Amino acid sequence: RAPAHALLGACALAGAALGCTEDFDVANHQLRPQVGVAAVDTRSAPCDARDPLRRAFFGDLHVHTAFSSDARQYDLRVEPDGAYRYAFGEPIGLPPIDADGNPTRKVRIDRPLDFAAVTDHAEFLGETRLCADPASEVYESESCRSIRAATTPVDSPLAMFIMLPFPWRHDDVCGADNARCLAATARVWRATIDAAEAWNDTTSRCARTTFVGYEYSSHRLGSNLHRNVIFRNAIVPARPISYLEVQREWELWELLQRTCDATGTGCDSLAIPHNSNISNGRMFAVDTPGAWDDSAQAERARLDGLREAVVGG
Repeated sequence: RAPAHALLGACALAGAALGCTEDFDVANHQLRPQVGVAAVDTRSAPCDARDPLRRAFFGDLHVHTAFSSDARQYDLRVEPDGAYRYAFGEPIGLPPIDADGNPTRKVRIDRPLDFAAVTDHAEFLGETRLCADPASEVYESESCRSIRAATTPVDSPLAMFIMLPFPWRHDDVCGADNARCLAATARVWRATIDAAEAWNDTTSRCARTTFVGYEYSSHRLGSNLHRNVIFRNAIVPARPISYLEVQREWELWELLQRTCDATGTGCDSLAIPHNSNISNGRMFAVDTPGAWDDSAQAERARLDGLREAVVGG
């Protein structure tokens, strides 16, 4: 991907596949099948304005759409395609919405961005989609009715699940095995990928760059530990890794290695911490729970350096 490649340049491939948490099903997050895509994505043409001395580009790597539960609670109905439309200079409709559910405001950015990534919350992608779809078999479930009734993240029944040290999902929405929500998550993720690919300019003009991404939204025990996970290209895992699957950031790093960077496929990821000011000092904690000896601590530091070479505001 063209102008913003330098942003991801510090993320290197690791050589070894690492372990994962006991209850994490890696099969649900393996690389999605590629159709007509080389092992390493080389479809982008070299940019006409390529500068070996680098140039400054301006963009946004933290964008939520109606796929995120909190954005939907504020009546946002814009999906990833609309978010990219706005980022690159076209008008979109925003809330408040009218009685028919249509936005009543038209907005347009005054200076189109050079690059953008939609990073919807990985948590509850499936639940949000299922509960918003009147055709869904769980639309009238008690949990879906409560989710739709929420007008802010604070009064949503989903909010507590990103704070619990051992979260779970709603059985009446996801089913006892969570299969319904996992399948819905995969569909939403695919739509996110498709939108990024549709808006990415692969010609030599390099007018705009998009990145596939999502937000890992840990608010464990009240500390903000969110990370925006950004991928270099469209070679990405079949589903995003959320706080509902792994509850510690080093587990996220390990699983990004196992399902992406260490696969030798060209998948390349970066995790960007953000809002460390509300992390209660935990975003960059110096203790290493579970890594008690020097070698384990060194390995965790190595992973941290690979995955988190950039910090966001």
